[in-house]
Amino acid sequence: MITNSLLLTKEKVKRFAKYRYFWFQISIDGSTSEIHDEFRGVKGSFEKAVNGALEISDVGIPLVIAHTVTPKNLPFVEDMINLAYQLGANSIILGEVMPSGRAYEHKEIILSEDQKNLLYEEIEELGKKYAGKITIQRSAELKIQMERYMNEVNAGGIIRPNGDFRLDCMAPFTIGNVLEKPIKDIWSEKGIDAWKSDAVKNFVAAIDEDLQAGNVKNHVDVDLAL
Repeated sequence: MITNSLLLTKEKVKRFAKYRYFWFQISIDGSTSEIHDEFRGVKGSFEKAVNGALEISDVGIPLVIAHTVTPKNLPFVEDMINLAYQLGANSIILGEVMPSGRAYEHKEIILSEDQKNLLYEEIEELGKKYAGKITIQRSAELKIQMERYMNEVNAGGIIRPNGDFRLDCMAPFTIGNVLEKPIKDIWSEKGIDAWKSDAVKNFVAAIDEDLQAGNVKNHVDVDLAL
């Protein structure tokens, strides 16, 4: 389960607690409300993310924090790790901004090569410092991540607010709409083998490893229906 926690409430967490999870991921992009809310563009989103994370960890669901690293919050990576630990997270995933949606127009939030190297060094050092307390992970590069999905049995997807069932937040492909067809039918008809389709293979093959982008602009161009 992946969420920004904006709509996560105590009542919903109680319902979620009936099920088993490999992990429950909540995105927090700053160790303070000022950093997080400015990046997300929604005032009060930090408070909702933090409260949601506490609710999830309190009921025993394995919590993972996803943290997008930008030039602005790079100096506060350890503060973010401390926050994740205090929230009861088992793990924190640190990753750079990928070219997607509005990021195409805001190059200032994308790390330089020097900043990326600094982040990687910090992840290695802090991983040792916090060993036994919280696992610190680096998100995979786009092409590596997509290739891994292609070689594994499909295990999930993203449901958009309009009902579209997307393969992944960074893969511009849909396999149906849950408002039009039961999710079980969508999954059995297209979901299981979606990553093996020729359209997906061509997209992954076209990903530029330096630019971290393929031949379709994610969340800019229209999604492709499989």
